[in-house]
Order: sequence, then structure tokens, then C-alpha cells
Amino acid sequence: MLADYVSSEDGTGIVHTAPGHGQDDFETGRTYGLDLLSPVDEAGRFTAEAPEALTGKHVLKEGNEAAAAALGSKGLLLAESNVQHSYPHCWRCKNPIVFRATEQWFLSVGHEGLRQRLLSE
Repeated sequence: MLADYVSSEDGTGIVHTAPGHGQDDFETGRTYGLDLLSPVDEAGRFTAEAPEALTGKHVLKEGNEAAAAALGSKGLLLAESNVQHSYPHCWRCKNPIVFRATEQWFLSVGHEGLRQRLLSE
């Protein structure tokens, strides 16, 4: 898959994509018809949609170690190293942000006089 926001000037030019976890990845997923999966709850913990070894673990605090351990136990981990990289943070509290896709619905309050009916109520 190709994405114009990936370049070899900031690393290898090869990255993972997770359509349920960020706008750029979401758009790439739409382009390539990828399924949308976001197995993270509002507390930042993996849900039952994630592999059992990750379920209930906090994404940022326990996720990487749990994923590496699970892959290693199955002989699926090629290599492991720690990498320092930038990560989006909240401008107010400075905590890391976990992006996740959630179901939404929208209501057109301009439809069939709904705005006025709501204001009247």
C-alpha cells in the first residue's frame, strides 16, 4: 500500500497501518478497502476483539510488552528493540493520545423544521 504521508526521510519509509487508529491510516484503509478494527475501549484498554494476550491491557502502558511476549511465545517475533519516536500528546494535559474509531450518528436539525421544533420545546 502506498501513502503520501510516509517517506524515507523520517525513517525507513515502511510503516504499519491501522485504519481504526488515526485519520491518515483511516483514509489509507478506505483507499485499499481494509476492514476497520478498533479493539480499544474508552479507558485505553484492549477489548475482547483483540487477541486474548492483549485483552484488558492498557495500550500505552502494557500493550507493546504483551504483544511482543505473545508473538515471542509463538515463535513469530523476528526481532525486538526499543525505539524512541514522537507521539501525539494532548496540548492541555500533555498525556499521550490514543486514536480510535468509534461509531457515530449525525442528525440534520435543519430537516423538516426540526430546529424550530427543538427550540420551541
